[in-house]
Amino acid sequence: MDGQHPQTILTDRCGAMEDAISEILPSTTHRWCKWQVLGQAKEFLGSHYTKTSMFRAEFHRILNDMLTTDEFERAWEILLQKYGLENNPFLMQIYKVRHKWVKAYFSDTFCAKQTSTPKSESAKHMLKDYVRRDCSMDLFVKQYEKLRLDRNPEEDFEEKRTSIDEVILRTNLPIEKHASEVYTRAVYELFVQTIYESEPYVVEVVIPTLRYVARHANSETREKWSRVEYEVNVREDAEVFMCVCKQFEHTGMVCCHALKVMIHLGLNEIPRSHIVPRWTVEPLSCWMHRGHPRTDTCGRCRQSEMYKMGSELSRLACEDDRSYEIVMKGLTELRRELSAMEAAPGANPSASRRKPKRRLPDV
Repeated sequence: MDGQHPQTILTDRCGAMEDAISEILPSTTHRWCKWQVLGQAKEFLGSHYTKTSMFRAEFHRILNDMLTTDEFERAWEILLQKYGLENNPFLMQIYKVRHKWVKAYFSDTFCAKQTSTPKSESAKHMLKDYVRRDCSMDLFVKQYEKLRLDRNPEEDFEEKRTSIDEVILRTNLPIEKHASEVYTRAVYELFVQTIYESEPYVVEVVIPTLRYVARHANSETREKWSRVEYEVNVREDAEVFMCVCKQFEHTGMVCCHALKVMIHLGLNEIPRSHIVPRWTVEPLSCWMHRGHPRTDTCGRCRQSEMYKMGSELSRLACEDDRSYEIVMKGLTELRRELSAMEAAPGANPSASRRKPKRRLPDV
């Protein structure tokens, strides 16, 4: 990771792992996987935790929704009283360590919408369909390659869906049009849902251009534990919107409260600071020079242009054997020229001021 510690690590409740992370990665936020914490819920909660039980639905709602800590505390108390589970040993135990796994207690930590490790578990499950436990390493490599090739059409579908399908705007808001241009199709759909969620809110001005309150107009329809108003602070340049719910800090997606304030202020575009590259059509794009890349001076612009060219070459090379040979021949020649340039004395005077470069890999 270029010497940088990850922002967040989700693991099971292994004490040794927790000690190691705190020692080796002191700046990283370590949280427990929610899926692992609730692994024994069915055993200890019995009929309360079946797929059709109301308790389970309400329980997961207060865990999955973007709640503040005071909302969670009220919701937990009301839920346990409603179902007479105040003295349930399992619920008492996981409540004591809630700061290690409940989303509300690390809402200001970026987790990219993930609070558990099911993806790694599902990847293992998927691999089991291709590889036996006692298979040889040679067979493992072959079967893994088969798995990768089988998965490619699904990934290609999502890319083509974003780049080819025509977007049908749901509102007349300029900010929605901007979202359709910068986000992937899946994230754009989430943004549209956020617009719908913002509709019941009205905006009250506390300090013009700096502080607002988004208040739910139908507070009687809300849960007893739910907030009905959310304070949104705005930076003077209107580039940063900070809501008490912390959804953007946690997921990288603008919350409905901040979005309502943006619409109230008449913003035509999502502020640049609220566009997380990983959710965009071009994740490596330079937002400083969006639309007018400066490849002469900006390293981010160069990286973005190289990424697009590399992706296109990779796509063409995979179509047939001849295309593959042509692309590989060209890349091999480019690598040879770059290696020769690096080896030439005085050819790159700025190289001594940069970090030592790793040897170019064989193509």
